[in-house]
Amino acid sequence: MVCCKLKIMKNALSMKKQRAIHLLQIMLLGWVCFTFTCFQGPAVTSGRRRMLINSTKRVAATSTTESSACIVPEPICAMKQDKAHLWYHIRRYGYTINIPRACKTDKGRLFLLVFVISDPNDFKGRALFRRFCGNIKEFEKKEIKTFFFVGQAITGTETRGHYNITDESKMFGDIIQADFIDSYQNITLKTILAFRWITQFCPSAQYILRCGHDVFINYEEVVKYLCNISATGLTSKLFTGDRHSALSRVWRNPDSKYHQTLEQYSAERFPAFISGWASIFTFDVVYLLHWASSGKHLFIEDVFMSTIAQEHNITLLHNRHFLQWSERWPKATGELVRRLKCRLRRALSIHGAPQNQDFWRFLNNTVKRKDNVCK
Repeated sequence: MVCCKLKIMKNALSMKKQRAIHLLQIMLLGWVCFTFTCFQGPAVTSGRRRMLINSTKRVAATSTTESSACIVPEPICAMKQDKAHLWYHIRRYGYTINIPRACKTDKGRLFLLVFVISDPNDFKGRALFRRFCGNIKEFEKKEIKTFFFVGQAITGTETRGHYNITDESKMFGDIIQADFIDSYQNITLKTILAFRWITQFCPSAQYILRCGHDVFINYEEVVKYLCNISATGLTSKLFTGDRHSALSRVWRNPDSKYHQTLEQYSAERFPAFISGWASIFTFDVVYLLHWASSGKHLFIEDVFMSTIAQEHNITLLHNRHFLQWSERWPKATGELVRRLKCRLRRALSIHGAPQNQDFWRFLNNTVKRKDNVCK
C-alpha cells in the first residue's frame, strides 16, 4: 500500500514537472516568434495616458496602450512588473508627432539618416542645427535626411512646449515626438525608442548618425568618411565614435546626474564604451541594439548600448575626429590657429560648442573653407 502511494505521488510530481517544462517551452517559443516575426511596432495614438513607474528620482516614462502593453510576450512582461523602474523600455509607446514616410527616397536606399536627440523645449538648438548643419540634403550624390527626436515636455512647460513644437513640426516637417516624459533620467529609453522608430520607419537607411542637440555635425566630412569605409567593404557591424577606455569608475554620488545605483549597475567600473553624444552605425547595428535591449534592464545610456554591442561581437571603433569643444580654442593664436582650423575641418562632430550663432558660424565657415592650408 505504501509503495502504491509512493508511486502515485511520484507520477503526480512527474506530471507537474512535465507541465512546467511544457509551459516554459511555450513561453520560449512565443519569445522566439515575437523576436523574429511578430513585431508590429508601436501604434500611433492620439491619447496620452501617463503612469509613474519609478519610485526613485527618475521622471516617469509613459505608456499609451492598455492592451498588448509590452513588445515582449505578456508572461515575460508580467515577470518584470516588480522591477518596472528598470524594465519600462519593454512597453509600447506611441507617437504624438510622426512622419511614417519620412525616409521615402527615389534612390533605393537612403545613404545617411541623421537623428538628433533633442529636448522638446530647445527650439534655439534645433534652429542652430538646421541653419548650420542640417540644411545639407545631399553631398557627392549621397542623400541625407535629418530629423529631431523628442519626448513630452516635463509638467509645467508641457502645454506651452507641446503646442510650440507642434507648430514647429508643421513648419519644418522634421520632428518625431514619442509619448514618454523627456528627461535626462530617461535618456536610455529615449535612444531605445529612437532606434525603435528607425527600425520600423526607416529600414532603408544605410548609415545612421545619432547625436545630441548640442553637437555640431560636419556633414561633408561624415559622407566622405562613410564613402571611404564603404569602399573598403565595411558596410555592416559599424559602431564608431569617441571611445572611452575600460575601467572608468561608476558614479555612486546620488547628487550626480550620472548616478547609478547598485541595482542599476552592480560593478564598480564600466567597460569600454562609445560616448553617447555622437555615434555612427550601420542599420544592422541599430536593429540589433533595439531588439537586444528588451532583454537587459536599463542603466546609463552609452554604457548600455556599448555593452549590448560588445555582447554581440560588435567592435567599438574609436574615431579621433569626434571632438570635444575646448574653451581654449577661441584663444588660440599663431600656428595654433592653423592647426586648430585643420583639426576642425577634418572633424566629423564637435560636442559642447556654445549654443551661440557666432560660435556656430565660426565652426561652419571653418569646416567649409576650401583652401590648401591643411594639405
